[in-house]
Amino acid sequence: MDIVEENFELSHTEDLLPKVIIKCLDEWDIDCKLFALTLDDCSVNDDITLRIKERVSEKRPFLST
Repeated sequence: MDIVEENFELSHTEDLLPKVIIKCLDEWDIDCKLFALTLDDCSVNDDITLRIKERVSEKRPFLST
């Protein structure tokens, strides 16, 4: 099940995808409830995951970066 489906230009995916995910987490007020995040097997996933983790960690300081 896809919760959010956006069309991205490939060259901007690494910068845009974390922003879209974080925006949705904030809008739905579930940013502090995030337990797991599953992404496809893409080469930029490590950076995307790190950006999201850093943002979520701001509200949950007990998470290590």
